[in-house]
Amino acid sequence: MKNSTKRKWKKGFSVRAAALTFFVTILLVYSVGIYLFSDFVFLKDNRNPATPSAVFLPPEETDSPTLKSQVHSECPGRTGTASDAEKFGYTALSPALAADGETAVRILEEAGIPFEIRYTWSTRPAGELLWLEYAGVSDETGYYVNPAVPVTLMLSGNKMKMPEYDGTNRVYLTFDDGPTAYTEQILDTLGRYGVPAAFFTLGTSVQKYPDTARRITEDGHLLASHGNTHKYESIYASSGALLKDVQAWQNVVTSVGALPASDRYYFRFPGGSVSSYFGSAQRKNMIDGLHGMGYRIYDWNIVTNDGILYMCPEDMTTRDYWKKTFIETWEKCTSDMRIILLHDSTPETAELLPWLIHYVVEEGYTFGSLAEAETEYFMK
Repeated sequence: MKNSTKRKWKKGFSVRAAALTFFVTILLVYSVGIYLFSDFVFLKDNRNPATPSAVFLPPEETDSPTLKSQVHSECPGRTGTASDAEKFGYTALSPALAADGETAVRILEEAGIPFEIRYTWSTRPAGELLWLEYAGVSDETGYYVNPAVPVTLMLSGNKMKMPEYDGTNRVYLTFDDGPTAYTEQILDTLGRYGVPAAFFTLGTSVQKYPDTARRITEDGHLLASHGNTHKYESIYASSGALLKDVQAWQNVVTSVGALPASDRYYFRFPGGSVSSYFGSAQRKNMIDGLHGMGYRIYDWNIVTNDGILYMCPEDMTTRDYWKKTFIETWEKCTSDMRIILLHDSTPETAELLPWLIHYVVEEGYTFGSLAEAETEYFMK
């Protein structure tokens, strides 16, 4: 009996000792964590609670958040000082970093900080610094930048000398089926030439490339609907099926923050507004339904056949076929509203876009945005 009691007492003591050891270990880990964590300086925009907190990290850590600084606006008020930044190896830069593109390049080169230049379509003069993106913070004394994270300078695109608009010489660039892996290259080209475009996107593609979809809008282009799935059999099963598919697209682009609130949206029928997949009665119902949802409808009248390059003759390269088709349909077009159908899903289109832009300008035409068009354009 005594031995049994003794064994129980020892067993109880062992359990209590293990629990105490576990508690002490947790306490020590917590204390060490607090001590190390205190070396980081948290920064918060006190005027805008929605602005995420930023944290100073040692320069070798390249995962610090990227903060956007809008040019010509008051620098965000943040806690943290220059000494805090310099303590962790951040580089102090002059407030003139945001003055203009040339000055920004000089300052970054002198400081040895890597950077990249991107162009975007803008009504501002060519080469003007629109904004910069960097890892770090800014205050009234200047910028404190993590030198291990490249700075991005966003400049207004170079402007070709466009012909004056005379009421009949405007061209609209449109891209279907994106975003894709080639859309970023296309956006870079449009930005470099200062040309606007409309992107008739698919909801399923936006889900794959949400950042690119947001960039389309941020770069000043028109984000438009090509539906959600592009599956003819299902979307044209009935008038309601198409409208449901369009609403699904709208839900997707809104959820990723790519579609600004508006009372007007833009739609292109997959395959065009005249199709063997539906009759005239259903077509009218779909058009009426789209109008009721606030959509304008656009077909096209100039093509490159970039969506069917598999039809390219064997004795011709796909690039020559692309150019030949474009020139033929361009010369046949008699409409005052020239709308070019392209697809940002093919490498040929991404590569030949500069050629097309030069061709159009040399023909005496200028580029416009469908957002500024006075009317719809589709087969009546």
